[in-house]
Amino acid sequence: MTNTSSANEPALAKEPSAAPWITRAAVSEPDGVVVGDAGFHGPPDESGMVEVGYTVVPEYRRQGYGAAPC
Repeated sequence: MTNTSSANEPALAKEPSAAPWITRAAVSEPDGVVVGDAGFHGPPDESGMVEVGYTVVPEYRRQGYGAAPC
């Protein structure tokens, strides 16, 4: 997946080491179409827990893409 979201720029400015945990594009293979995004809301907390978020573009919903990044 590829970095995609500028909405996370404030969090990255505050904690640049969080970059690998931020949103990535979800790309269909083999055609390379971006079908959504997925990622963590930040690095793991003290106990190792992370919060996962994802979005699937409406025209690609109900085709298994939501489960693919997990």
